[in-house]
Parts: sequence; structure tokens; C-alpha cells
Amino acid sequence: MYLRLRLPPIHCACFLLIAAVCSSVRAVAQTPAEKLGTASFSEMQAELLTQAEIDSALMLHNEARKAVGVEPLQWSDKLSRYAQEWANELAKQGCKFAHRPSNQYGENLFMGTAGYYTIADAVRSWLSEKHLFEQDPSTHLSFRGVGHYTQIVWRGTKYVGGAKVMCNGMMIVVFNYDPPGNYIGEKPY
Repeated sequence: MYLRLRLPPIHCACFLLIAAVCSSVRAVAQTPAEKLGTASFSEMQAELLTQAEIDSALMLHNEARKAVGVEPLQWSDKLSRYAQEWANELAKQGCKFAHRPSNQYGENLFMGTAGYYTIADAVRSWLSEKHLFEQDPSTHLSFRGVGHYTQIVWRGTKYVGGAKVMCNGMMIVVFNYDPPGNYIGEKPY
């Protein structure tokens, strides 16, 4: 997720401890993702999402959007392919966990143990930031610690697409949003 000032986005450093969600401006765990080891591309399984995963992810996104009174998102195959390109690149870089530089879209990332976590778990982890957003008014215009949630419910966002890649026993999930959200000084809805 990027914070946007209608200028180039602010990038974040993300870390991993078994399963973590990249926070826009703070690390959420302790072990640098670069220390996870490397994998040959043959050890990785790049995949677009199944229809059941798409349906589940879209349902979770749209339930959250409905709860705050914004229009539902539509699934985008174009954004899914874009997300897959980045997921593959992260895997090629040794299961790296980082946002795409100079991304033209909004982005949420998740990494967790393959076979244990699902796409729905990834979306739920992003949505779990809602309570922080509701409890701390300072997050309403800065998105500090809540940027995944606010990207999901961003009023101007119309399309979402996602993909995953399996790498060294981990599942990396990348979701992209168009138009992007999280512009500093603007409210999500």
C-alpha cells in the first residue's frame, strides 16, 4: 500500500514473521524477508487465482465497502495479470516481500505459510485494520497503520485484481487497485 500525496508514493520497508501484512509506514514483524532464503524459479508455483478465490476475495472487499456506503468493486483480469507479474518478480528475487516501485495502482501485500493461509485470510488481514481506523481519528487522513483497509474501502477505487505465488513454502499475495487510494489529506469515504 502506498500513501499518496498526488505526488510520487511513499514506499515502505516490510518485514515477515511466519505471516505478516505489510503496513504502509511501519514494520509488523521482526525477521527481514530477505533472510528467508532463495528459491530457484522451478521451486515456485505462480498462479492466477481460482474462481472460488476470486469470488471470496471480491465478496470480502465488497462487504467492507457496503458497510461504509461505497459502491462495490469489479474484478479486473488486467489488474490480476499486473499483480501476477509482480508476484513472479518477488519470487524470482528469493521470495522478497516488497511493494512494486513506482506503482501506478494501489497495492496490498500478504505473505503466509503456503497451505495454511488462504486468499480470504489475506483479505481478512487487511480488513482487520478497520478497528484501528475507527479508534484513532489521526489515521483518517494519514492512513498510518490502516492503509490496507482504507485502500479496500477507498471511494474512488473501482477495480481490483490479485494473484499469488508459492515460494519456499510461503504464499505471497499481491492485490492491485484502480484507481489507487490513500491520498494524504483525503478521506477514504
